[in-house]
Amino acid sequence: MEMVDSCVAGVAFSANPLNSDRDELVIDSSWGLGESVVDGSVEADRFIYCKVNKTILERNIGKKTLEKRLNVTNGGVDTTTIDDEAKQSQSSLDEDQILELSNLVTIVEEQYGTPMDIEFAIQQGGNSLKLLQARPITTLFYIDEDMMTNAGEKRILYYDFNIASEATTTTPFTHMDMQLYTRNVKFDDGSKLQHVPT
Repeated sequence: MEMVDSCVAGVAFSANPLNSDRDELVIDSSWGLGESVVDGSVEADRFIYCKVNKTILERNIGKKTLEKRLNVTNGGVDTTTIDDEAKQSQSSLDEDQILELSNLVTIVEEQYGTPMDIEFAIQQGGNSLKLLQARPITTLFYIDEDMMTNAGEKRILYYDFNIASEATTTTPFTHMDMQLYTRNVKFDDGSKLQHVPT
């Protein structure tokens, strides 16, 4: 398999892995090969894109101090330091590239029928976008099928006892926790909260 000599590369998620919003798409990119984005050796650029309105919601330009490039002579990877401060803080993707990439990621999600995590590269010289690989996102918060809404629709509100009780735990309640909790919760009409074990 031929390796793409990319001038820009990175990862894109067809749903926002930071908040599980399925209407948002997230792109992380940097100069050179995508390896520096994936391994965290650079502060990558991050773009959050609204798939419904087709607009960029957030644009955070990282300080990219190094670049990993394909060594076309021996097939290895060369890492160089970016000394030019203007290039360090320059966006690795322009508006058209963000739009093209967002369209590609949306098509991949539609084809697979689930939120996807992709790796991409923009080829050196030809400026052509390449899809390197795609896989389902496995880190999204689970949302019950009955609570899923279509893109752009109002979200369904759900009641989370951890938030409502201002719980100080960062782990899910166990059955024993829920039994103790429900014994102490009373509503205005005097009724008590019922816990049904799952």
